[in-house]
Amino acid sequence: MEVKEIFWSWDKGNTLFKVFYSDNQVLTLHSDEVPPTTPTHDIAHIVCCFSGMPWNFKLDVNEVAEYNAVYMENIFTRFCRYYLEKNTSPIEDHIENNRIETKDFSDNYYKIPQNCQESTERLERLFMQSLDPEICSLFIIDYLKVYELENVIPKEHISTSLTFNLKSQRPSKAFYNFISDYKKIFFESYDKYNNY
Repeated sequence: MEVKEIFWSWDKGNTLFKVFYSDNQVLTLHSDEVPPTTPTHDIAHIVCCFSGMPWNFKLDVNEVAEYNAVYMENIFTRFCRYYLEKNTSPIEDHIENNRIETKDFSDNYYKIPQNCQESTERLERLFMQSLDPEICSLFIIDYLKVYELENVIPKEHISTSLTFNLKSQRPSKAFYNFISDYKKIFFESYDKYNNY
């Protein structure tokens, strides 16, 4: 089922997702508890959804959805730091840091290799194959706005809502180029050290 639009709100930690599908079905996900994550993590789930990746954190088996969201969040946040703080680290450094952080999350927090019988390396490769520069470029501006909020307001006090779709968002050429370079360098280094 193709996703047409997602309405999302974060009201002092109470979250609401309304996912509108092309066949007019609507999926509503709601939580009254402040999650251990931040609002930008929710947006990462939304980007994963539009990218065709596992994304639904409410499923009983949600480890891969969380892995994808953490990886997406790391990439988006690194770009925000790069953009806002003029961090000139080479993309290779971003890739290596994401790999380390996401592997730690996967192996030690969610224990994905034991629970899902999937290796972290395979999940990373599947994620990168699905990572779409065009889709990502549509959502970075909204992500950046929420990222800036998180840096000045505690998440328990943030109230915001956004609507996401593939038609009304304006793409960011800078982020499109960042993601394209990221993927290219990732696969060059991955193929160099792995035999697939």
